[in-house]
Amino acid sequence: MTINNVGLFCQLPYEKSDFSFGVSTNLILVSHQVDFNQLPGVESCCPHYSSGNGSGLSLGLNADRKIDAFSYINLNISYIKLYADLSSPEFKWIELNNQPALAEINHTLTTTFNYISLEPSYKYSTPIGLIVAAGLNFNIPISASYNQSEVLVKPENEGTFENGKRIRYEISGKIEKISILMAFLNIYAEYNLQLDNYNMYSLAPKLSYSYGLNSLFLDRTWKMSYFALGIQLKYNPFKDISSPLEPK
Repeated sequence: MTINNVGLFCQLPYEKSDFSFGVSTNLILVSHQVDFNQLPGVESCCPHYSSGNGSGLSLGLNADRKIDAFSYINLNISYIKLYADLSSPEFKWIELNNQPALAEINHTLTTTFNYISLEPSYKYSTPIGLIVAAGLNFNIPISASYNQSEVLVKPENEGTFENGKRIRYEISGKIEKISILMAFLNIYAEYNLQLDNYNMYSLAPKLSYSYGLNSLFLDRTWKMSYFALGIQLKYNPFKDISSPLEPK
């Protein structure tokens, strides 16, 4: 009796889907490039604001669509909150106790911006697993608010403004006449860390840089650029590729 070896091959009825979905959060460091002395419609004695820093955070939902073995298109929808801290020192000669004295006045402006951001991008997965990407961010403002003040820094513990205090022009409110859209050029890198044997779930640390393309105002300069460091939790589903049974 002869026994023949028979090779059995079985194709699984599922394979990885071309789509993946995720949630993300980021911590943001913002650089503000400004050139103005006051906000629209807000009284100020500040001679000039030129730059400032800030921070922020974002929460987002994203989806990837696989194009080929290494390429993807991505869409991210996020809520972004950005802060700005601007200050400008001013020096004036004043009379104090019948003597000339050099006074230092610090003009401060702090702001909060809330945006909904749409971020389409193209992603490329390198052979070492690092993903690099480039795209655009379109930030649509929800709200913008400010707090402004002037503080007498020097002479220390002596002298006041005309209101009898060492602080004046304490004003807060809504920032008017801002752009309806802030556009950014965005580049980033991420690396997927597999969480299970089937790679259905993964964590992806992400570092990005966004360069502002337009100003917050039409009649004065306020541009933003920022670095963001974050983490994404991704879901990579399978799709059913089994064929229906054909009647004999």
